[in-house]
Amino acid sequence: MNKTESLQLKGIAILMMLFLHLFNTADRVELCNISIYFWNGKPLVLAMSRVAAFCVPIYLFISGYGLTCSYKKTPQNLHPIQRIFKLYTIFWITFLIFIPLGHFLKPDFYIIDPHTLITNFLAIQYNYNHEWWFLFPYFLLVLSFRFFIHIITHSTYKNNIILIIFLTILHFTHGYIISKLGPFYIKHIVSGYLVCIYPFTLGIIFSYYDLFNKSKQYLSSHIPTHKNTILSITLIVLCICRMMLGPSIINPLFIIPFFIIYLNINIPHFICKVLEFFGIHSTNMWLTHTFFAYYLFSDFIYGLQYPLLIYLTLIIVSLISSYIIKGIHFIIYNHIKLYLRTFLN
Repeated sequence: MNKTESLQLKGIAILMMLFLHLFNTADRVELCNISIYFWNGKPLVLAMSRVAAFCVPIYLFISGYGLTCSYKKTPQNLHPIQRIFKLYTIFWITFLIFIPLGHFLKPDFYIIDPHTLITNFLAIQYNYNHEWWFLFPYFLLVLSFRFFIHIITHSTYKNNIILIIFLTILHFTHGYIISKLGPFYIKHIVSGYLVCIYPFTLGIIFSYYDLFNKSKQYLSSHIPTHKNTILSITLIVLCICRMMLGPSIINPLFIIPFFIIYLNINIPHFICKVLEFFGIHSTNMWLTHTFFAYYLFSDFIYGLQYPLLIYLTLIIVSLISSYIIKGIHFIIYNHIKLYLRTFLN
């Protein structure tokens, strides 16, 4: 998997995430004008939101995979703190735009007291936007990357299989572990970290052993003809299975076959470019979209009534906000570079 393919998959993930957050509960779907139903009279968009729930494991897997690729090329030049600071900078720009706006529009919800403000600004808590829960556990993952890569690179293939089995068991039992912990903020941090660690480590292992290239070689030799048709049918079956199964905890189990199918199927060039485009904007769109869908402008979004129109509108407004954030980030980044150049000279 190269950088271009990673961007495309990030694009898929953000489009999934927006769909998921719009239609992942019956209460939200009831706000829409529904005319298409799935199995057992369930609205199709509600069933499809289960497939869209792949989004977070996709991001985590790609993060682990990408960090490992960088490590394999230049181990000494991998600086996790720089990655964390860059994401923090984008987060702070988003925070300083939307939280004051939220306080102005909904002062009862966006309460500006010192403790809440500071803990949310540092992403330790997520009172202002519950979908920001991912940030701090992700920072911890990035910081612990060298620990994981050290274990994996200094272990045998057999021991790494044991590691995967252990992490799989941990993934399915972490709820019990968390229930034994104390204060809420500790539960939040530990819970988020344990939820994220499984797909993140899978990404590291797949990158380290170059398993996707091996899967390409295997499929090319065993399915030389009609590969696109077979993989397309497999993808449809995978999605239908996910729509019929419930618990979100099983989502990481679906991402490996999803990745293998995507990386081996022939995608039209235009679609690849569109996905790359959304991949570039994925972080900004993730940070902003729920302000439109839930917190500040939900009446406008769901007032459009039709799921496709609601979805397209959320994509457009999230994309516009992404351009604004990218513009501000570009100005700040250039000023920092200019300051450092002046200081060093």
